[in-house]
Amino acid sequence: SQVTKAHADALPSWCKALGQAIKPLVLPASAPEYADAARYGSTYCVRAEILRGVIGACLQDMAGIDTRSGDSSRAWDDAQVYFCALLTGICLGARVGEVATLSAAAVDLDFSPPLATLIGKGNRFAEESRTLMIPARLVPLWRAVLDDRRDGPAFQVHSQRAEGKRPLKRHDLWRYVAAMSAQACFRGGLSDGVIRFHALRHHLVGHFLV
Repeated sequence: SQVTKAHADALPSWCKALGQAIKPLVLPASAPEYADAARYGSTYCVRAEILRGVIGACLQDMAGIDTRSGDSSRAWDDAQVYFCALLTGICLGARVGEVATLSAAAVDLDFSPPLATLIGKGNRFAEESRTLMIPARLVPLWRAVLDDRRDGPAFQVHSQRAEGKRPLKRHDLWRYVAAMSAQACFRGGLSDGVIRFHALRHHLVGHFLV
C-alpha cells in the first residue's frame, strides 16, 4: 500500500514530465496532406482508425473459425491467445518481450481489480517491472487463455511439429500483427507493415496524453 500511495503521489509530476518529453512525438489525429496515410504513425504510435481496423481484422479472422472440428478447435484456442496478447500490448502498454515472457503465475484474475505483473526490459528489472490492472471486460478472454493454469508461460500456442503447446515467441506476435495489418488492407510485410507491436505501447501513452 505504501508503494501504491507513493506512485499515486508522484503521478501528477510524472504525467507532466512525460507530456513534455513525449508529446512532441505523439502524432495528431489526422495525417498532414503530404504524409502517406497508411504509413503515418507506424513508428511512434498508431492512429485510432488504423488500430480499429486491425482489431476488426482479428475479430473477423476469429469469426471465420469453425470450432466443431478438432483442428479448428486448436485454431480457435490459438486465435484467442494471439488476440489476448495483442490487447495486452494495447491496454497495458507491454513490450513484445514482456508479453512473450509473461508468466501465468504473474496474472491474478481473482484479485479486485485483476492484475498482471510485467517483467522489466533487460537489466532494468528493478526499474521497470510493474503490476498493472487488466480491464474487467477482458477477464473472460484471459480466463480462456490461461485455462486455470498457475505455472508456465501465460501465452501458449499449439506446436505444429509436435503434440501439445509451446510458449508464444516474439516473432509469432510480429507475424500476427503483420498478417492482421495486411488483412485490414494495410501493408503487411514484416519489414514494412504499418503496425509495429511496440507502436501499441506508444499509442497507449498518446491516448493518456491527448
